[in-house]
Amino acid sequence: MQASTRDSGSGFLVMDKPLGMTSRVAIDAVRRCLRTRGVGHTGTLDPLATGVLVAVIGRARRLQELVVASPKVYWAQGILGASSRTDDAEGPIEIVEGAEAPSPDRLEEVVSGFRGLVRQRPPAFSAVRIEGRRAYEKARRGEAVETREREVHVLALETLSYDFPIVTWRVTCSGGTYIRSLARDIGQALGTGAYLGGLRRERVGCFQVEVGVDPENVDWSDVIPIERALPELPGARVVEVESQYRARLVQGGRIPVDAVDASLEMLKKTSHLFASVEGQVIARLRLDVEDGSVQSAGLLVSG
Repeated sequence: MQASTRDSGSGFLVMDKPLGMTSRVAIDAVRRCLRTRGVGHTGTLDPLATGVLVAVIGRARRLQELVVASPKVYWAQGILGASSRTDDAEGPIEIVEGAEAPSPDRLEEVVSGFRGLVRQRPPAFSAVRIEGRRAYEKARRGEAVETREREVHVLALETLSYDFPIVTWRVTCSGGTYIRSLARDIGQALGTGAYLGGLRRERVGCFQVEVGVDPENVDWSDVIPIERALPELPGARVVEVESQYRARLVQGGRIPVDAVDASLEMLKKTSHLFASVEGQVIARLRLDVEDGSVQSAGLLVSG
Protein backbone atom coordinates (compact mmCIF):
# COMPACT_ATOMS: atom_id res chain seq x y z
CA MET A 1 0.00 0.00 0.00
CA GLN A 2 1.44 3.33 -1.06
CA ALA A 3 1.39 6.46 1.04
CA SER A 4 -0.52 9.65 0.30
CA THR A 5 0.95 12.54 -1.61
CA ARG A 6 -1.08 15.09 0.35
CA ASP A 7 -1.21 16.29 3.94
CA SER A 8 -4.60 15.09 5.15
CA GLY A 9 -3.85 15.53 8.86
CA SER A 10 -5.10 12.00 9.52
CA GLY A 11 -4.23 8.48 8.52
CA PHE A 12 -1.89 5.57 9.08
CA LEU A 13 1.90 5.64 9.10
CA VAL A 14 3.88 2.46 8.51
CA MET A 15 7.30 2.57 10.17
CA ASP A 16 10.17 0.14 9.77
CA LYS A 17 11.36 0.27 13.37
CA PRO A 18 15.12 -0.13 13.63
CA LEU A 19 16.94 -2.47 16.00
CA GLY A 20 17.38 -1.13 19.52
CA MET A 21 14.69 1.56 19.35
CA THR A 22 11.71 1.30 21.67
CA SER A 23 8.23 1.75 20.25
CA ARG A 24 7.71 4.78 22.48
CA VAL A 25 10.81 6.49 21.10
CA ALA A 26 9.59 5.75 17.56
CA ILE A 27 6.18 7.34 18.23
CA ASP A 28 7.80 10.37 19.87
CA ALA A 29 10.03 10.78 16.80
CA VAL A 30 6.96 10.77 14.52
CA ARG A 31 5.30 13.42 16.68
CA ARG A 32 8.33 15.65 16.32
CA CYS A 33 8.60 15.13 12.56
CA LEU A 34 4.91 15.81 11.93
CA ARG A 35 4.66 18.48 14.62
CA THR A 36 1.54 16.99 16.16
CA ARG A 37 0.69 15.28 19.43
CA GLY A 38 -2.18 13.45 17.78
CA VAL A 39 -0.24 10.23 17.17
CA GLY A 40 -1.10 6.85 18.69
CA HIS A 41 0.36 3.38 18.35
CA THR A 42 -1.26 0.06 17.51
CA GLY A 43 0.83 -2.33 19.57
CA THR A 44 4.50 -2.31 20.43
CA LEU A 45 7.63 -4.04 19.19
CA ASP A 46 10.43 -5.01 21.55
CA PRO A 47 13.69 -3.04 21.16
CA LEU A 48 15.39 -6.19 19.84
CA ALA A 49 12.72 -6.58 17.12
CA THR A 50 12.54 -4.67 13.84
CA GLY A 51 9.88 -4.09 11.22
CA VAL A 52 6.33 -2.87 10.92
CA LEU A 53 5.09 -0.50 13.57
CA VAL A 54 1.86 1.27 12.60
CA ALA A 55 1.03 4.71 13.98
CA VAL A 56 -2.48 6.16 13.86
CA ILE A 57 -2.70 9.90 13.32
CA GLY A 58 -5.54 12.33 13.89
CA ARG A 59 -8.98 10.80 13.41
CA ALA A 60 -7.38 7.44 12.53
CA ARG A 61 -6.79 7.01 16.27
CA ARG A 62 -10.47 6.05 16.49
CA LEU A 63 -9.61 3.01 14.33
CA GLN A 64 -6.74 1.83 16.49
CA GLU A 65 -8.43 -1.40 17.58
CA LEU A 66 -8.89 -2.59 13.99
CA VAL A 67 -5.15 -2.50 13.41
CA VAL A 68 -4.38 -4.07 16.79
CA ALA A 69 -6.69 -6.99 15.95
CA SER A 70 -5.24 -7.53 12.46
CA PRO A 71 -3.14 -10.66 11.75
CA LYS A 72 0.63 -10.21 11.91
CA VAL A 73 3.40 -11.84 9.89
CA TYR A 74 6.87 -12.31 11.40
CA TRP A 75 10.26 -13.64 10.45
CA ALA A 76 11.60 -15.23 13.63
CA GLN A 77 14.89 -16.84 14.59
CA GLY A 78 14.94 -19.40 17.39
CA ILE A 79 18.08 -20.49 19.24
CA LEU A 80 17.83 -24.06 20.52
CA GLY A 81 19.89 -25.59 23.32
CA ALA A 82 19.51 -22.68 25.73
CA SER A 83 16.90 -20.67 27.60
CA SER A 84 16.62 -17.00 28.51
CA ARG A 85 15.06 -15.24 31.46
CA THR A 86 13.51 -12.74 29.04
CA ASP A 87 12.77 -15.42 26.39
CA ASP A 88 14.93 -13.47 23.93
CA ALA A 89 18.57 -12.56 23.37
CA GLU A 90 18.50 -9.88 26.07
CA GLY A 91 19.02 -12.66 28.58
CA PRO A 92 20.61 -13.71 30.78
CA ILE A 93 21.12 -16.90 28.75
CA GLU A 94 21.42 -20.33 30.34
CA ILE A 95 22.80 -23.24 28.31
CA VAL A 96 20.77 -26.48 28.54
CA GLU A 97 23.36 -29.12 29.36
CA GLY A 98 23.14 -32.27 27.25
CA ALA A 99 20.69 -30.81 24.74
CA GLU A 100 20.92 -32.78 21.51
CA ALA A 101 20.07 -31.52 18.06
CA PRO A 102 16.58 -32.68 17.07
CA SER A 103 16.23 -34.23 13.65
CA PRO A 104 14.37 -32.17 11.03
CA ASP A 105 11.48 -34.64 11.27
CA ARG A 106 11.32 -34.28 15.05
CA LEU A 107 11.43 -30.49 14.72
CA GLU A 108 8.54 -30.52 12.26
CA GLU A 109 6.56 -32.90 14.47
CA VAL A 110 6.82 -30.50 17.40
CA VAL A 111 6.29 -27.35 15.33
CA SER A 112 3.09 -28.80 13.85
CA GLY A 113 1.61 -28.86 17.34
CA PHE A 114 1.86 -25.08 17.52
CA ARG A 115 -0.35 -24.37 14.53
CA GLY A 116 -3.97 -23.37 15.02
CA LEU A 117 -5.39 -22.36 18.40
CA VAL A 118 -2.58 -22.39 20.95
CA ARG A 119 -2.46 -21.73 24.69
CA GLN A 120 0.52 -19.61 25.67
CA ARG A 121 1.76 -17.67 28.65
CA PRO A 122 3.15 -14.17 27.91
CA PRO A 123 6.78 -13.61 28.93
CA ALA A 124 7.50 -12.34 32.42
CA PHE A 125 9.25 -9.40 30.76
CA SER A 126 6.21 -8.15 28.83
CA ALA A 127 3.75 -5.28 28.95
CA VAL A 128 0.77 -7.33 30.13
CA ARG A 129 -0.75 -6.05 33.36
CA ILE A 130 -0.74 -8.00 36.60
CA GLU A 131 -2.71 -6.39 39.43
CA GLY A 132 -2.52 -3.04 37.67
CA ARG A 133 1.23 -3.14 37.02
CA ARG A 134 3.21 -4.11 33.93
CA ALA A 135 4.73 -7.56 34.20
CA TYR A 136 8.17 -6.27 33.23
CA GLU A 137 8.11 -3.74 36.08
CA LYS A 138 7.65 -6.55 38.59
CA ALA A 139 10.21 -8.79 36.87
CA ARG A 140 12.87 -6.06 36.85
CA ARG A 141 12.42 -5.66 40.60
CA GLY A 142 13.08 -9.36 41.06
CA GLU A 143 9.47 -10.10 42.02
CA ALA A 144 7.86 -13.40 41.08
CA VAL A 145 5.80 -12.98 37.91
CA GLU A 146 3.04 -15.37 36.90
CA THR A 147 1.34 -14.19 33.70
CA ARG A 148 -2.04 -15.58 32.81
CA GLU A 149 -2.26 -18.15 30.02
CA ARG A 150 -4.21 -17.04 26.95
CA GLU A 151 -5.43 -18.54 23.71
CA VAL A 152 -3.92 -17.22 20.48
CA HIS A 153 -4.30 -18.26 16.86
CA VAL A 154 -1.21 -19.27 14.90
CA LEU A 155 -2.58 -19.15 11.37
CA ALA A 156 0.63 -20.38 9.73
CA LEU A 157 4.01 -21.54 11.03
CA GLU A 158 6.63 -22.46 8.43
CA THR A 159 10.19 -23.57 9.13
CA LEU A 160 12.38 -21.66 6.67
CA SER A 161 15.76 -23.09 7.67
CA TYR A 162 17.32 -25.29 10.32
CA ASP A 163 20.98 -25.70 11.24
CA PHE A 164 21.21 -26.55 14.93
CA PRO A 165 21.08 -24.56 17.11
CA ILE A 166 19.53 -21.96 14.78
CA VAL A 167 16.07 -22.36 13.28
CA THR A 168 14.10 -19.71 11.41
CA TRP A 169 10.34 -19.54 10.99
CA ARG A 170 7.75 -17.41 9.26
CA VAL A 171 4.77 -16.95 11.57
CA THR A 172 1.32 -15.61 10.73
CA CYS A 173 -0.70 -15.09 13.87
CA SER A 174 -3.51 -13.24 15.59
CA GLY A 175 -3.01 -10.06 17.54
CA GLY A 176 -1.77 -10.67 21.07
CA THR A 177 0.55 -13.54 20.11
CA TYR A 178 4.00 -13.46 21.70
CA ILE A 179 6.64 -14.88 19.38
CA ARG A 180 9.05 -15.05 22.31
CA SER A 181 6.62 -17.38 24.04
CA LEU A 182 6.22 -19.42 20.88
CA ALA A 183 9.98 -19.98 20.57
CA ARG A 184 10.28 -20.78 24.29
CA ASP A 185 7.41 -23.27 24.20
CA ILE A 186 8.70 -25.03 21.07
CA GLY A 187 12.08 -25.42 22.81
CA GLN A 188 10.45 -26.86 25.90
CA ALA A 189 8.47 -29.34 23.79
CA LEU A 190 11.69 -30.38 22.02
CA GLY A 191 13.47 -30.82 25.34
CA THR A 192 16.28 -28.53 24.20
CA GLY A 193 15.09 -25.20 25.49
CA ALA A 194 14.96 -22.22 23.14
CA TYR A 195 14.84 -18.46 23.06
CA LEU A 196 14.11 -15.88 20.40
CA GLY A 197 17.33 -14.74 18.74
CA GLY A 198 15.84 -12.28 16.26
CA LEU A 199 12.46 -10.99 15.13
CA ARG A 200 11.23 -8.92 12.21
CA ARG A 201 7.58 -8.01 11.75
CA GLU A 202 6.89 -8.09 8.03
CA ARG A 203 3.21 -7.26 7.95
CA VAL A 204 0.32 -6.00 10.09
CA GLY A 205 -3.00 -6.50 8.32
CA CYS A 206 -2.66 -4.66 5.01
CA PHE A 207 0.46 -2.74 6.09
CA GLN A 208 3.72 -4.18 4.73
CA VAL A 209 7.29 -3.53 5.75
CA GLU A 210 8.23 -2.63 2.17
CA VAL A 211 6.54 0.76 2.59
CA GLY A 212 7.90 1.29 6.10
CA VAL A 213 9.75 4.53 6.78
CA ASP A 214 12.40 5.59 9.28
CA PRO A 215 10.56 6.96 12.35
CA GLU A 216 13.08 9.81 12.57
CA ASN A 217 12.65 10.85 8.94
CA VAL A 218 8.91 11.16 8.38
CA ASP A 219 6.79 13.74 6.60
CA TRP A 220 3.10 14.02 5.77
CA SER A 221 3.55 12.48 2.34
CA ASP A 222 4.26 9.16 4.13
CA VAL A 223 0.82 9.11 5.78
CA ILE A 224 -1.74 6.76 4.22
CA PRO A 225 -5.24 8.34 4.24
CA ILE A 226 -8.03 6.61 6.11
CA GLU A 227 -10.10 6.39 2.93
CA ARG A 228 -7.37 4.37 1.22
CA ALA A 229 -6.42 2.01 4.06
CA LEU A 230 -9.70 1.33 5.84
CA PRO A 231 -11.34 -0.85 3.15
CA GLU A 232 -8.30 -3.15 3.26
CA LEU A 233 -8.35 -3.74 7.02
CA PRO A 234 -9.72 -7.16 8.02
CA GLY A 235 -13.47 -7.16 8.64
CA ALA A 236 -13.95 -3.52 7.61
CA ARG A 237 -16.26 -2.32 4.87
CA VAL A 238 -16.89 1.24 3.72
CA VAL A 239 -20.27 2.02 2.16
CA GLU A 240 -21.29 5.22 0.39
CA VAL A 241 -24.17 7.17 1.90
CA GLU A 242 -26.24 9.81 0.11
CA SER A 243 -24.91 13.27 0.94
CA GLN A 244 -28.29 14.53 2.18
CA TYR A 245 -27.93 12.23 5.22
CA ARG A 246 -24.49 13.44 6.30
CA ALA A 247 -25.71 15.88 8.95
CA ARG A 248 -28.08 13.31 10.44
CA LEU A 249 -25.27 10.75 10.83
CA VAL A 250 -22.93 13.33 12.34
CA GLN A 251 -25.64 14.15 14.88
CA GLY A 252 -26.00 10.46 15.78
CA GLY A 253 -29.34 9.99 14.06
CA ARG A 254 -30.73 7.08 12.08
CA ILE A 255 -31.02 6.84 8.33
CA PRO A 256 -32.87 4.28 6.19
CA VAL A 257 -30.95 1.30 4.84
CA ASP A 258 -32.03 2.40 1.36
CA ALA A 259 -29.75 5.43 1.73
CA VAL A 260 -26.73 3.13 1.88
CA ASP A 261 -25.12 1.84 -1.30
CA ALA A 262 -25.14 -1.81 -0.17
CA SER A 263 -27.59 -4.66 0.20
CA LEU A 264 -29.12 -5.56 3.54
CA GLU A 265 -27.58 -9.03 3.33
CA MET A 266 -24.12 -7.59 2.85
CA LEU A 267 -24.61 -5.22 5.78
CA LYS A 268 -25.60 -8.14 8.01
CA LYS A 269 -22.36 -9.95 7.21
CA THR A 270 -20.04 -7.01 7.88
CA SER A 271 -18.16 -6.89 11.18
CA HIS A 272 -17.05 -3.26 11.01
CA LEU A 273 -19.21 -0.98 8.89
CA PHE A 274 -18.28 2.60 8.00
CA ALA A 275 -20.10 5.37 6.16
CA SER A 276 -18.48 7.49 3.47
CA VAL A 277 -20.05 10.66 2.10
CA GLU A 278 -18.58 12.09 -1.09
CA GLY A 279 -15.39 10.11 -0.60
CA GLN A 280 -14.79 10.97 3.08
CA VAL A 281 -15.23 8.34 5.79
CA ILE A 282 -17.29 10.06 8.46
CA ALA A 283 -18.61 7.47 10.90
CA ARG A 284 -18.85 3.90 12.06
CA LEU A 285 -22.32 2.46 11.47
CA ARG A 286 -24.56 0.13 13.46
CA LEU A 287 -27.26 -1.80 11.65
CA ASP A 288 -30.74 -2.16 13.16
CA VAL A 289 -32.34 -5.01 11.26
CA GLU A 290 -35.74 -4.72 12.97
CA ASP A 291 -36.54 -1.20 11.81
CA GLY A 292 -34.42 -1.26 8.65
CA SER A 293 -32.07 1.55 9.58
CA VAL A 294 -28.45 2.31 10.28
CA GLN A 295 -27.13 4.70 12.92
CA SER A 296 -23.85 6.39 13.67
CA ALA A 297 -21.95 4.36 16.27
CA GLY A 298 -18.92 6.62 16.48
CA LEU A 299 -17.77 9.64 14.51
CA LEU A 300 -14.54 9.92 12.55
CA VAL A 301 -15.07 13.61 11.87
CA SER A 302 -15.73 16.58 14.14
CA GLY A 303 -18.85 17.65 12.33
